[in-house]
Amino acid sequence: MAESSIAGERFEHVVEYALAVCKECRHGVLPSQIKSHVQRSHHVKRKEAELIADEVRSWAGLILFEACKRSGYACRAIRACSKAS
Repeated sequence: MAESSIAGERFEHVVEYALAVCKECRHGVLPSQIKSHVQRSHHVKRKEAELIADEVRSWAGLILFEACKRSGYACRAIRACSKAS
């Protein structure tokens, strides 16, 4: 998808499960939680976090609600899926 972009450096769009997955910690993150995720979990400054969040929200086909897709990823926002060890 947007690998050369700021969001593409930090998130992967897993189309099969309609998730944005953080490349660093492998958590599925809802678009509405991207900014707080990168700020709190990865200490990204506010302006960069806003740019990342804006870009991820522009990705087509992401889930926008808290419903488990059994993706195999630890979905922090959903709190129902855990990546199998």
